[in-house]
Amino acid sequence: MATSRREFWVLRWIHPEKRRWYLVWVGLDLFGDRVLIRAWGSLDSRRGGEKREIPASEAEIDKRLHAIARQRRRRGYVVCACEDPA
Repeated sequence: MATSRREFWVLRWIHPEKRRWYLVWVGLDLFGDRVLIRAWGSLDSRRGGEKREIPASEAEIDKRLHAIARQRRRRGYVVCACEDPA
């Protein structure tokens, strides 16, 4: 298992007008591989989805996170420092 500069962290966004949330979680799976999990849903219901990726490197994680953040901003989401949306 390679040593990394970050072991675990979470980014959250909300879209106040559409009442939607989006979350990105970066951590380790049971095998010690880096995993990037994206989850999304409604603030008003339990409906939503999730997608998991295993990036090849730290650089790939950074690239994916920047792309996700850019896409969230373009779609009207704002960064949230709030409780778990689920």
